[in-house]
Amino acid sequence: MEKYFNKAPCPTKHFPKDDRFNYVLEMAEDCDGVVFLLLKFCEPHFYDYPQLKERLEEMGKKVLLLELEFPIASYEQLRTRIEAFYEVIA
Repeated sequence: MEKYFNKAPCPTKHFPKDDRFNYVLEMAEDCDGVVFLLLKFCEPHFYDYPQLKERLEEMGKKVLLLELEFPIASYEQLRTRIEAFYEVIA
């Protein structure tokens, strides 16, 4: 039950004071890079991505956007992109 109440705010809901935006920025404080895993055609998740990316880069974080479409055609392509991102931040 606790996990349900503590999960990241969904962008399809209207939360006061930009809870989702602040949640992502707070979670990113202690890391070098952030991976956004977004489902293709899920517009609400893409609405705040440009502003989040900009703020994260201002914080000195590297950002990777992975856009998925189900069913996933190639796990190897994802693996390659994630490994390349890891080399950038390592």
